[in-house]
Amino acid sequence: MRTSPISKINRSSYLLISFTIILIFFSLISQYFQSATRPNLEKIIQEGPFPTSLFENIQQINISSQAGNFLLNQTREKRALNNSNEEDASWELIAPSSLPANSTTVNELLKAMKKIKVKKVYLADIINLTNFSLHNPQLTILFRPKKAFPVKGRELDSISLSIGGFNSIDRSFYILTNIKNYIYQVEELPWPLMALNFSSLVNSRPFSINKDIIHSLALQTKFPRRASTHLQIIKDQENWTSPSKRRLGQDKVNMFIQKILSIKAKIILDKLSDQSNKIIDSGLRNPMVSLTLRDTNNNKIQYKMGLLQKKIPEIKGNPKSFLLIKASNHQFSYVIDSGYLNLFKTTERNLR
Repeated sequence: MRTSPISKINRSSYLLISFTIILIFFSLISQYFQSATRPNLEKIIQEGPFPTSLFENIQQINISSQAGNFLLNQTREKRALNNSNEEDASWELIAPSSLPANSTTVNELLKAMKKIKVKKVYLADIINLTNFSLHNPQLTILFRPKKAFPVKGRELDSISLSIGGFNSIDRSFYILTNIKNYIYQVEELPWPLMALNFSSLVNSRPFSINKDIIHSLALQTKFPRRASTHLQIIKDQENWTSPSKRRLGQDKVNMFIQKILSIKAKIILDKLSDQSNKIIDSGLRNPMVSLTLRDTNNNKIQYKMGLLQKKIPEIKGNPKSFLLIKASNHQFSYVIDSGYLNLFKTTERNLR
């Protein structure tokens, strides 16, 4: 029995229509599930790579880069602060050496984390990790909060930030965290994170106090073959005066204080032998210079300064060419050039 050409055409049409309907059906189903699971990119961009509140309670920071590995701990030591109610944390470098940290640098780092702005997000798959140089990041920072941080039903003991490639066209960076499985393309970093190194993390200034909140300065000197001198200046509102309320030259006083605060140590003595410690203690037992700074909250920092009595292996050169400084808010001794002694010979008459 022969099948007519018309019935062949009808059967083909039915098959084609049926196939088309099935394709449309599965296409709709696929689109439904994709739209149900597709991430809300706008929301992800708005939320950013991590909650900014995280950086209010950081206890420890570990930095790894081509410049080295650095471990920082927040200390309990109180620091002379600005007049605001917000207290900046004080930090100490634990590794590679135990040294006073540049707390301003560390606190600026934490503030910068709150200002990161996201441009785009990508899935953190193997291809993207490689393309954006996050399989071998330039810089990795591990933040450890005082208490485990709750994130989407889980608690994290630490939060990591990895910085990968740099887009030279729009000066953006690609970063990755352990909070969400996304790569973030962020605007130019709000602070020079890539410049973090040993020099920027160590506080080499013995006199680390904010000039604007110094309320008084007391200086006593005992130089050989010279009468001991005593200088005391007090800030009365906006004017520097003597204890007898005699007004001093404001520019002269400000310049004098700024010169003291600008002094940088040549050496920080963090690892000393018992014998070297004894020599240093001997040099500071009867200090040539005693300096006390008080802030507006009456917190005080005391400094003792003296010359080395003998040579120690930790300091190369003539011991008489160096001046030792011991600050009450640091467990380390600083070594500066003995030429700074002339600065501490300043008298009230010099400041009028």
